[in-house]
Amino acid sequence: KANVVADALSRKSGMVAGIKVEEEIIGDLERLGIELLVKIEHQRASGLLQQLDIPVWK
Repeated sequence: KANVVADALSRKSGMVAGIKVEEEIIGDLERLGIELLVKIEHQRASGLLQQLDIPVWK
């Protein structure tokens, strides 16, 4: 189990590092005046979740 936890934590830190690098790259591009365009079908609303139906006990 220790290896599973270590692997999960390693992946998580890698994902966080990737996000920070992306933010830096976007900031650099904005400073250079390069505009980023993303097609609407590729955009995702962050933080919005679909509510799940919870069954009611009878």
